[in-house]
Amino acid sequence: MDALSRLLMLNAPQGTIDKNCVLGSDWQLPHGAGELSVIRWHALTQGAAKLEMPTGEIFTLRPGNVVLLPQNSAHRLSHVDNESTYIVCGTLRLQHSARYFLTSLPETLFVAPVNHSVEYNWLREAIPFLQQESRSAMPGVDALCSQICATFFILACVSGLHRLIQRKTFSVCFCIHVLVR
Repeated sequence: MDALSRLLMLNAPQGTIDKNCVLGSDWQLPHGAGELSVIRWHALTQGAAKLEMPTGEIFTLRPGNVVLLPQNSAHRLSHVDNESTYIVCGTLRLQHSARYFLTSLPETLFVAPVNHSVEYNWLREAIPFLQQESRSAMPGVDALCSQICATFFILACVSGLHRLIQRKTFSVCFCIHVLVR
């Protein structure tokens, strides 16, 4: 097993859905900074949203995108244009010792696969499925939702690491290697 897989398995993220809602044409959701062993994530099934970070970075979320905040940083989500937005927000809880791993990651991990790729199609189906299942009272649904949320984090780490390797930036790779030892 590779180092990243071992690190992710050791930390076993437990996911939950915190918001599953439709937002009108003029909205904002400010979030304060939170606990370091908790990752916030946001995904859309319809519409668009703007994510603003304290650093001034701005991201636009679209259906099929997932943004994760490994350091649980303060941020603000807001509307784009005047369209309704269907948004799913959640958290992933890791062990307190995972804070060392999480602080070695970028402040934002953004999963935005190429249109019509396998990953894109999976996310476009997984997010509405997660919305549907989170409303269900069926036995096992909490475990199912938790694992799907954890998969978002794993996808973000793998695609982020792939981009770093392509750019030949190995600081996160080094951190992962050191933390697993």
